[in-house]
Order: sequence, then C-alpha cells, then structure tokens
Amino acid sequence: MTNENPTLYQVDPSMMNLTGGEVDVFNKLLAEWQRHLGSNIRNEAYYKGKVMPVTTDSSMPSDLVDLNIVMGWGGKCVDVLANRSVLEGFDGGGAEALSSIIPTTTLTEIYEQAVASELTDSCAFLTVSKGMPGEPDVIVSAHSALDAAAIWDERKKRIKAGICVVDIDVDDGGQRVPTWVNMYTDEYTYSCRKVGDSWIAERAANPFGRPLMEPLRYRPSLTRPFGKSRINRTVRSLIDRALCVGARTEIAATFYTWPQRYLLGVDKKTAEDMSKRKVEMYADSMLLVTPNKNGDVPQLGQLSQMTMQPHIDHLEMLGKQFASEACIPLDEVGIVFDNPTSSEAMFAAQQRLIVEAEHVNRMNGIALGNVARMALGAVDAADFATADIAPRFADVLRPSKAANADFAIKVNSAVPAYSGTRQFWRDLGYSESTIDSILREVRYSQIVQAAAQASAQAAQQQPTPQPEGVDDADIGE
Repeated sequence: MTNENPTLYQVDPSMMNLTGGEVDVFNKLLAEWQRHLGSNIRNEAYYKGKVMPVTTDSSMPSDLVDLNIVMGWGGKCVDVLANRSVLEGFDGGGAEALSSIIPTTTLTEIYEQAVASELTDSCAFLTVSKGMPGEPDVIVSAHSALDAAAIWDERKKRIKAGICVVDIDVDDGGQRVPTWVNMYTDEYTYSCRKVGDSWIAERAANPFGRPLMEPLRYRPSLTRPFGKSRINRTVRSLIDRALCVGARTEIAATFYTWPQRYLLGVDKKTAEDMSKRKVEMYADSMLLVTPNKNGDVPQLGQLSQMTMQPHIDHLEMLGKQFASEACIPLDEVGIVFDNPTSSEAMFAAQQRLIVEAEHVNRMNGIALGNVARMALGAVDAADFATADIAPRFADVLRPSKAANADFAIKVNSAVPAYSGTRQFWRDLGYSESTIDSILREVRYSQIVQAAAQASAQAAQQQPTPQPEGVDDADIGE
C-alpha cells in the first residue's frame, strides 16, 4: 500500500481545547486517514482512467511514447456491480416517518454515489447530523475514504470512532494538512477547526451511545474489517498490462499503415541523418537518397506487412482474465462473440456478478438500516431502538417486464389476495409513485362499487307500496 504522506500530521494536545484522551483519539484517526490516503488516490486514478502506460523501450520515438492511451476497465470493474445495487426505498412501520424526515429520492441518490466510492476504495461512510436553522431537521451525508476514516471495534462489531475531513490545506512540503475535521465517538460529535496554530473544537452530545457514522464495506473479513477494493492488485496489474498492449497496438497500427522500407548501401552520414528523422521517414511518400562516396546507388526494399492479430489476441486474453477477476460478463470489456448466446448462457455469464450484488445488498442493507434508525432517533430518541425499518433494493437479476408480469400472475393464481398488496405492483415493475396512484384508484373504485351494492340492497329491502283501501289482511284472504 502506498503512502503519500511519510510524515503524518499530528495535533499537539496543548493546541486543542479537548482532553488528552480525546486528542489521542483524534490523532489516531488522522493517522489512519493519512496512512490510506495514497492508496485511495491511486484507486481513484484507476477508476477514472488516469493511469498512464509504462513503456520499457527507450529507443522508441518520443512522438510514439507520449500516446494518450486510456483504459476504462477500472470504471467498469466498479460501475457494473454498483449498477446492480439500487436502493428503491424502505419498508416497515417506520418507513413513512423516515420519508417525512428525509425524502426517499435523497437517500437513493446519496446511496448511489456512496456505493461507487465503497467499491473503489473498499469502504465509504454515511453520517447523520441535526440540521442547522434553515436546514432540514436531519441531514444524512456520504463520504468517500478520501476524506473519512474510522477505527473498528472488534467487540461491538461497529466503528469505535471516525472522522470526516471537511477541508484541507497543502503546506510548502506538499503535505495535506486538515483544517476542518468532524469527529464521531460514542459520547459526542465534534466539529474541530484550525484557527491559526490552534484547534477549536465544539461538542454536541450523542444520545445513542454510538457514533453517528456508519461504514459501507465491500467484502469485509476478520483481518480487513473495512473490506477491500474492487480495484485490487490483480485488477491493477491487468489494467497496466492492457495499457501497454494498447500502446503497442497503436504503434503497430502506425507501422501497419506505413510500408516498412529499407535501404542498402547508404553511407554513414545519410544513415545518421535518417535516424534522426524516424517519424518523418515513416510518413514521407518519397525517399530521396544520393549515391555514396563510392558512387554506388543504394538498393531500396520493402518488408512484408505486419499483422495486428497478435496484439488483438493478447488484449483479448487480458480481457478474459480481467472479466474473471472482476466477475463481470465478457461483453462489458468489449469481447463480443459472433454467435448469439442463449438466455441460459447469458444468465450463466452473469451468475457470479449476481452473487456479488446480493452480497453488497446484504451488507449495505445492515448499514442503511442503522442509518435509518439514527435518522428517526434524531427526531424521536425512542425510535432509535424500536423502529421497524429495512431497506428495499431492486432485483439484482434485472428481469424483463414480461418476466415480472408472468411471475406476479402465477403467484396471484396461488394466492388471490396477493394482487391487493403493494408488492404485486412492484413485481410488475411499477414505481412507488405509480403504485400509490393505482392503489388510490383501486380504493376509489372499490368504494364506488360498495356504495352501489349497498344502494341496491337497500332498494330491495324497502316494502312494496299497496293500493289505497287494501290492507295486508285482505291480501292474505
């Protein structure tokens, strides 16, 4: 793991209006953030395709070395899986209260951004805070590992403390110096700002007995509780090799386009002059060469044209290795077969990706549930422990609408009451707002129908009017 800051920035206890123990936790968290900053910046570079190919051939002309080769496999590795983890909303008794505090669209947007950072850097963080005057009552924010860090509590199986670096300065030595840091502990939430050479911290009591900060972790383990990045060493190595193949392919394409000619019997001075003008010689349509000092005319020849197939095969091999390591289908890296694949083959190709997406949803669902309870507890402390709420994700299989309708109809045939539930309409692929509109119209139709039936029954129960002068006894006789 790289380390961008060999000298870690620390705060002297005398420079901060906190206790010695609080400053010690603050410095540990700062050290944790700085220790992983270099590797996180590197992973972000691979994700954004800002990694340059490494060329080992020193004799190559600079015009061909400085090629802007970009490989988007790092982004594919993250985005293909992130697109399978889609938060749709929350279910349970507290779902309506949560939507009144924080709109569902806001939470889904925050999660969409956070899950991409999680898969890139191994983890991301969600924080909960009360809004300032003029702001919403509760604010949920997302932070990438580039500006947040935490210490794991092995006993409680959650974070012990965490920080979010809100603002930084860069000193004369190029070191990143934080100037505004929020710290989260079991007892307090701190807002720490650097003023001159000192730090001023403000405390806000934490009523929940745990930090108001929750990590989203990809593939956590006992040795790596904050997970691992999707852009691991194997993925980075394959991207580096693919970048080199891409550079060599561009160079080969240049030579494949230009005919490879040679001259025999050229004097030394002419040969040296030609060696200084490699690119010009490749592009010139005519070569002008004079006889050498012995009067011999140089002999012109042309090599057979080279083929691009070895480079294509090499890149395809790396693409297959990358797809296997990243658990994504081959067509995501540009490898498409001529023969159309069957639906069973397409499902089999996505099976490992589906398993990965289910794992992401399962782990992130636990974290989102904790965040939802903290948000509800910020308004009513009793809801923190008692709220019944759970996140709902879109189906990772991404079935078609026809498949959804077929499934829903088959279930409804076995359980007729199923068609009256919200889940029935979700299975049909309708959005929550559309489901609300459908259910309102269904209820209105049921009310109108019930009123019509009641009116008809009342009309049947009314006695038939009799003619004047005739009573029931006369009719009986």
